[in-house]
Amino acid sequence: MRTGKYVVMLVRGGVCAALSLLAAGNFGCKPAAPDVTALSQADATAMVVNAGLAVGVIVQYCSNEIPAGHVITQHPVAGTRVRRGSSIDLDISTGPCPVITTVPDLSGMNQADAENAISAAGLALGTVTTACSNTTAADHVASQNPAAGTSVTAASIVNITLSSGPCPVITTVPDLSGMNQTDAENAISAAGLALGTVTTACSNTVAAGQISGQSPAAGTSVTAGTAVNIVLSSGACVEIPDLIGASQSDAVTTLLSLGLIPVLSTGCDNEVPAGSVADQDPLAGSQVPENTMVFFSVSTGPCPVIIPDLTGFSLPYAESLLNSLGLATGVTTTLCNNSYAQDTVTAQIPGAGTVVLPGTSVDLVVSTGPCPVVVPNLIGMTRSDAENALTAAGLQPEYPSYTCSLIIPPDHITLQDPAAGSIVLPGTSVHFDLATGGCDDPITIADSRLNEILRSLYGITDPATPLIRQQLLGLASLDIPGEGITSLSGLEAARNLQALYVSNNSIADLSPLAGLDTLRHLDIENNQVTDLSPLALGTTFSKPSDFLPKVLACTGNSLSSDSINIYIPQLTARGVNVTYILKNLR
Repeated sequence: MRTGKYVVMLVRGGVCAALSLLAAGNFGCKPAAPDVTALSQADATAMVVNAGLAVGVIVQYCSNEIPAGHVITQHPVAGTRVRRGSSIDLDISTGPCPVITTVPDLSGMNQADAENAISAAGLALGTVTTACSNTTAADHVASQNPAAGTSVTAASIVNITLSSGPCPVITTVPDLSGMNQTDAENAISAAGLALGTVTTACSNTVAAGQISGQSPAAGTSVTAGTAVNIVLSSGACVEIPDLIGASQSDAVTTLLSLGLIPVLSTGCDNEVPAGSVADQDPLAGSQVPENTMVFFSVSTGPCPVIIPDLTGFSLPYAESLLNSLGLATGVTTTLCNNSYAQDTVTAQIPGAGTVVLPGTSVDLVVSTGPCPVVVPNLIGMTRSDAENALTAAGLQPEYPSYTCSLIIPPDHITLQDPAAGSIVLPGTSVHFDLATGGCDDPITIADSRLNEILRSLYGITDPATPLIRQQLLGLASLDIPGEGITSLSGLEAARNLQALYVSNNSIADLSPLAGLDTLRHLDIENNQVTDLSPLALGTTFSKPSDFLPKVLACTGNSLSSDSINIYIPQLTARGVNVTYILKNLR
């Protein structure tokens, strides 16, 4: 009777026959371990997993044949039949194995030879230090790290220590207390040490002539040849008394009674009364030997103060400065001043540089600002004389206006503002009017159309009534374009005229405008003007104009070459904005 049956398994690419009893369980074929040597760790891992296996223990080793990160060997080896799911251990390369070299023996070499030996062994020089050595000559290698014969990887660092020469001999400073100077010197010499400074100091415990102190202290370990300083007792100490505030005679008596030598000086002092001690040296409480000189200064009274120059400073600052110097502010008076700003000091008593005692009062004069000015009488003066008089008084002359007068001759002052005798501050502007002739002087206007316009402007209907100077002086602006006007003669009397618009007329001569210095805007476009010399060579456009621009519009005139090349540049230099477009050039 059969107790089981055989199973045949067919595998693609070949046949795997295995016989087993069904009762013993179902078994498949054991896979062969794949060959992953020389593969990268990632590729090897993938291959192992794809074979139904797992990566086991990974160990890293150096390898001169296998690149870093690749498999050197595997366990079990490739082709070995293993159970599914079992592990494959991998040895992974860390890269080429380091070169091992031996550290050379550098002892006794100088630094250059040691460096050459280190380099020849494929190593690198590390730190170079120095240390004393009783066995190695100075500037030669006394020790090294790593030690000679040590196996290290190539390019390892080797530190060396150079000998600085024999190590110093260490000795102990002897106890010199109570010895006289000779015995102390012998003891210092016997210990291999040297005598340093020898000083004296009083001592209430050590007899005169014996050692009362030493440095370094007894028992200190020092190198041979070290200097030892000693202090010899000069005898018992005297305590310096407190002399501050004592009278000169009391201070001298006290010092002499203690066996001390008084040395007197004098000097001013702002805190200690005259005749009393203000300072001393040595200070009170100091311990000194008998016959020590004690310096003390006796006050002669407060120290004198040099008064500073206070002019130009504000009153509060001047008072603060006086107070800081121990001086007082005396009487303060006020007075106008053209050189110093308001509320600043202009004068002082006593003057700057005066030497006075503390507490002295200094009187001050403080500016109230510029001194008022009396406006001079300008009536009847010429313009030049009036401007000079105003400037001399510290006042500012304004540009004049023009008026008429039956009394004052032409070009002389008829009116002024402020009036003569007025009290004003320096820099105040003063306006004045210049006479141009009689108010009722008849004015002849040559052009009939211009005459007609002006007579109409002033409401003159009677042919027998002439235009008069006063009327033309009141003319500030005249706008008469395209009226067929051929002449401007007679407008010489319109001295206050500021704007004249006469475009599109037939005007050729500008000489009547040569004296109109207050004129600011002149439009003569499209006329018959060729010559601008009356404007450029006269006083036209002379009055300064801060706000309203000076304008000459002369396009549409056949200007001469001199007008274009000479007179327009002159007018431009006077601040006139000249606009023109050439019709033709004569």
